[in-house]
Order: sequence, then C-alpha cells, then structure tokens
Amino acid sequence: MTTLTFTVTFHSPFLSATGVAANGFDATVDPHDPLRESTLKGAMSASAETVLGLSHSRRSALFGTTASEGQWRWIVHRSNTEIATDSRHRVAINDDTHTARQDMLVRAQVGLPQPVSFEVWRAGACDDETLADEQLALTAAAHSLHRLGGQTSRGLGWVGVTGGVTLGDDQIARLLAWASEADS
Repeated sequence: MTTLTFTVTFHSPFLSATGVAANGFDATVDPHDPLRESTLKGAMSASAETVLGLSHSRRSALFGTTASEGQWRWIVHRSNTEIATDSRHRVAINDDTHTARQDMLVRAQVGLPQPVSFEVWRAGACDDETLADEQLALTAAAHSLHRLGGQTSRGLGWVGVTGGVTLGDDQIARLLAWASEADS
C-alpha cells in the first residue's frame, strides 16, 4: 500500500461546524473530531482543480465523485485529547444605518487545535509512473491549502500543510506537464 503523510499546522482558530447549535452557540465544533477526512478531501480536490488545473476525469480518479470512490483514501490521526475551544462573534451591519442588522449576531465556537497529521493512501494498484504523478498532484494539492473550515474570510482556519513527496523543480515540471495533458 502506498501512503502519503501530511501535517496540518493551524495559524488561527478553526471552525469546521458540526451543523448543530448548542449552549448559546450558533455554530459549534466537535472538540474530539475537529478536522474531518471529508473536509480535507474536499479542500484538496478544489485545490487540485483551481491551482493545478486538473481535469474532471483526473480529479475524479484521485478524489472520486458522488457516484464512485476515487483511488485514494484519507484518514486523520486523532488525538485522545479534547482540543481547546473559544468563541467568536460576527454581526451583520446595515449599509444604510451603519448599525447592526436585527437578528444578525452569530456566536460561533472555534477550535484551537495543535498540529494534526493525516494520511492519504492508494486503494488500488497502478503502474509506477501513474503512482508518481498522482503522488505529486496530491502533495501539491495539500501544500496549496492555506484555509480550511468555515468563516475563512473572517480570519478563521488559516493553515499550512507539509509532508508528502518532494516537490523540487523537476517534480513541479513533471506535475505541470501531467496536469496539462488532455484526458486519456
């Protein structure tokens, strides 16, 4: 089995909301599971499209679609320790009166996680050249992540990702050539 290991370092509080309001919060985090595989996979897929310009078929092979799984799987290494949480507030401002809009105050619970490691592993076999190209694409997609979770435009979820395979000049040239090839 081929595995890539990455580390996410958080530079700001983080919100990957549970979808449940509780204890006076409009948005809450799960202190035991703040970063989900689906969050990472979705962010990396979007990055592969926007930053690398990967075609739909190449992204589908790596990340899957709603109809079928891709060739790669994600697993987050969770700590047995609950992450620290804090609260953030956001208010919508009326453009005409420059006052708070009625009923537009949001109180969100945010996580303050320590670095988190995750692995991406290939489920099926392939030839060495395909494997090398896919590893480069996944590494570049991971390294291009700088924001994760909700309210990133409000300063939450700023991250840095390290790990994967080496991305030197030769590897980047190979990746760009592979990414620009027409679908096969």
